[in-house]
Amino acid sequence: MKIAVYSIALNESKHVKRWVKACAGADVIVVADTGSTDGTQSLLRDAGVQVHDISIQPWRFDSARNTALNLVPNDVDICVSVDLDEVPEAQFFNKLRKQWKKGSNRGWIYMDTGTVWTSDRIHARHGFQWKYPIHEVPAPSMGTEVVSCAIDATIRHSPDNSKSRAQYLTMLEQAVESDPDQRMLVYLVREYGFHKRYEDVVRVAKQLDQTGWDVERAAACRNAGDACTHMGRTDEALAWYQGGVDVLPNEPDPWVALAQYHYFQKNWQECYDASLKGLDTLPQKHYLAQPSAMFQLSDFASLSAWELGLKKEAITYANKAVSITRDQRVLDNLAFYKNNLGNA
Repeated sequence: MKIAVYSIALNESKHVKRWVKACAGADVIVVADTGSTDGTQSLLRDAGVQVHDISIQPWRFDSARNTALNLVPNDVDICVSVDLDEVPEAQFFNKLRKQWKKGSNRGWIYMDTGTVWTSDRIHARHGFQWKYPIHEVPAPSMGTEVVSCAIDATIRHSPDNSKSRAQYLTMLEQAVESDPDQRMLVYLVREYGFHKRYEDVVRVAKQLDQTGWDVERAAACRNAGDACTHMGRTDEALAWYQGGVDVLPNEPDPWVALAQYHYFQKNWQECYDASLKGLDTLPQKHYLAQPSAMFQLSDFASLSAWELGLKKEAITYANKAVSITRDQRVLDNLAFYKNNLGNA
């Protein structure tokens, strides 16, 4: 099995040495440089990487990645997309060779971005192409039947936060204007939230329909609820948070948002009920899953239980919260609950 790593690059000289070392287990390494001025190309070539200078105008991430993919030799079996600010774990390529299932054409691995989630960064050399001008994904070409396998290996993302992401909003607006794809709408909702354009958050969230991924639709509902909260429109915020739960009742994050809403409104019974329902769900591993969800739900359950006079339950859920994360505030609450357990 012949494996290729491929990537696009722009002014990544600070990452070249680390990246090349981490990708050394691949048989071929291909980089499409999109106009670096910091010597990235020469550093890569000196390290034995196949470097091609390309120009994409107007800029689209999918066009750049498809160009890089097309530069991978035809005799490669498996392609792995790894950006220069990403680092495959030490045994990544050994694991890939051992765990790849014959007949598969897509591989799922773990991405560590501070949160660990699954990603389909691995695919066959032929039958796939990148889709979307921004927040792009590898998608099967027409006629490709996807057969997936799971690889227990991780790529860690260590981004260069000094690089500007200012163009993201404009690119998303342009993408939605030309094609109001549901995935692009979700990302535009989130991006407007980053820019505190709360009216726009709600306006775009209203354009979502039921054809998108329920995880992303629920996240957009939470974004819209947060926007309404910032604008003081609490009744509308509640409707959005409840909508997120209706879309995705079997994951904890929508319940966290709903419980938090009721906590700040001092609706103790509703907060308690939402917390318990959320605790009955299972944590997930995707890019929108919050690792703190079960801690937050346990915390809200404890706080609201105490306000409802359910003192033993408050202690139970505070203990659950600190078993997940030993947060000092919750530890202090737990001590207070125990000291006041017998008080009327």
